[in-house]
Amino acid sequence: MAYTQLSQISRAIVLGVNDWFTANFDAYAVQYPQYTKTVNSTLETEKYDSMANLAPVSEIAEGANFDFGSVEQAYETQVKNTKFGGGIQFTVESLAYDKYQLLIEAKAKELMHIIRDKEEELGVKAYDEAFTVNLADGVPLCDNSHPLYNTSGTNDTLITGALTPDNVKAASQQFAQFKNHQGKPMRAFPDQLMTHEFNMITVEEILNSRNKAYEMSNTENRLPALRPAYSRYLTSTTAWFLRDTKFDHSVIQFYQGYRNKMDWEEDFDNKNLKGTIYFLGNAAGLPRPGIVGSLGT
Repeated sequence: MAYTQLSQISRAIVLGVNDWFTANFDAYAVQYPQYTKTVNSTLETEKYDSMANLAPVSEIAEGANFDFGSVEQAYETQVKNTKFGGGIQFTVESLAYDKYQLLIEAKAKELMHIIRDKEEELGVKAYDEAFTVNLADGVPLCDNSHPLYNTSGTNDTLITGALTPDNVKAASQQFAQFKNHQGKPMRAFPDQLMTHEFNMITVEEILNSRNKAYEMSNTENRLPALRPAYSRYLTSTTAWFLRDTKFDHSVIQFYQGYRNKMDWEEDFDNKNLKGTIYFLGNAAGLPRPGIVGSLGT
């Protein structure tokens, strides 16, 4: 069992040393709410369903009966809550001789830091797995053959190529081909470009150039109005996604009353201090249209 001991903070208790860098423990802005829906979970396993569509309207002859359709469930995603957490421990000596209260200042911040890291990782889980892990409809989030429930057609949410003006244009045009479960046109429009923060300058060059980026011409930049969204936690630094944000493609859930609970306890046998932080929750991707993604290659 690991403890923070005197030998690990020996320099911190020396007189005259009173300038310690702890800014890496400070709070920072959460990124994942830009592209992942946060849900207050009330069940051990939450269900996220999608609805099929009614049959299209048809011409009815005088005196003939209407064709009555029914509302059906399409593809259901189940997400079971799991416990995520970590802890920190101090010997009574390390706390007693901590002259500048470095440990007191840092301990809660560092616990929040590690739990925030896990939240951010879960917040991009759906995008990390977007090209490899099958969802409830049997294919990954970004795939060229998402099945429609009421007809034999498919939706294509996959594009290939790097993050360039021409590829962003091509991905935007794919949104005009999205269909509902009856195979009828679906009104989906990209309004977000999501990628790793490594690509921030590239994104700004593509979206904010008055003329078409990277060209020596007067061709105006006619890409749709896309808002950038970044994550430092995406595994890939080349993958990118266009999204219609009225559709939820990623969900992170926290069980009610058990989000980032922090507890401190003194061990009676040795007076050492133990702290833990944890939450009950999980994350998943949802098989819904309104997204086009590329591995960036």
